[in-house]
Amino acid sequence: MQRAKPALICRFFKSHRVGGSEKLHSKLEEIKQARALTHDAAIVTAASLMTRSLAGQILQLNESIQRFDAKIEELFKHHPDHFIFSSRPGSGKALGPRLLTIFGEDRDRFQCAAEVQTVSGISPCCEAVARPASCLTVGPVPSSSARAFTHSRSVPALVALAQAFYQMQVSQGKDHHVAVRSLAFKWLRIIYRCWKNRVPYDDAIYVASLKANNAPLLAFL
Repeated sequence: MQRAKPALICRFFKSHRVGGSEKLHSKLEEIKQARALTHDAAIVTAASLMTRSLAGQILQLNESIQRFDAKIEELFKHHPDHFIFSSRPGSGKALGPRLLTIFGEDRDRFQCAAEVQTVSGISPCCEAVARPASCLTVGPVPSSSARAFTHSRSVPALVALAQAFYQMQVSQGKDHHVAVRSLAFKWLRIIYRCWKNRVPYDDAIYVASLKANNAPLLAFL
């Protein structure tokens, strides 16, 4: 790496989302000052072969992932519920299919949004032990499902309504994680209703509902 040009190293780190000029400068300095731990030919040769072997596996894995991504994109595009999950702001190539996978096609699978919240891990199922007064044990949370909803806050193209709801939660003294979970609760209820009624998400409909009920959220829009 010390023989590589700094510009090439910077492009590599940026392509892997290791950004920030200070961080990149620090990495370049570390590479420049690095010293070999050993010059033993046996160790260096074996380590070099292992590194090349692992690099080859990574290239093969990336090709497999690309094939999976292409197939998922194709299936999602032609799915009858595509128009519902692609209408949600921020639903890209990864998030849209993930949401569709959580809900599925069977409209009788979930009778209310609370059931989806439990299955997705947004509202973990609590199981009481021995006595009513005992502590509750929170069940395991499917991380991939939960991220599909909590990811809402981090989407740059997130609609103003979601940003306003997040700010409202923060203004009420909620910390970031609680605000994100509350936003996920709201998004899930909205998506559930769209899915159940087979209609795409529409900002205008939701804003009209807020105005009709004089919702506090209007003050943050």
